[in-house]
Amino acid sequence: MHVAEIGTWVIKEYRDLSIGHFLLDSDFKFTKTNNFEKLVIKVRSSNDKALNFYIKHGFEEIGRFRRQIKIDSRYEDHVLMEKFLI
Repeated sequence: MHVAEIGTWVIKEYRDLSIGHFLLDSDFKFTKTNNFEKLVIKVRSSNDKALNFYIKHGFEEIGRFRRQIKIDSRYEDHVLMEKFLI
């Protein structure tokens, strides 16, 4: 395998404590140790903070699953992002 799909969730009370950085760093270490070449992730389109976080760490938006999420009769896209490691 050369592609790893990640997903990261931090409980609201623990946000802004650099936990996301720690988790992503762990992902980078694991993928490097196991010779993965690319990371992919799906992020809710309304989650600007997460989108900016992943962009800051070298991820790029490559597409969307439109109306992928439905919460209380409201649809939202999933943003597809990738980061090449090699």
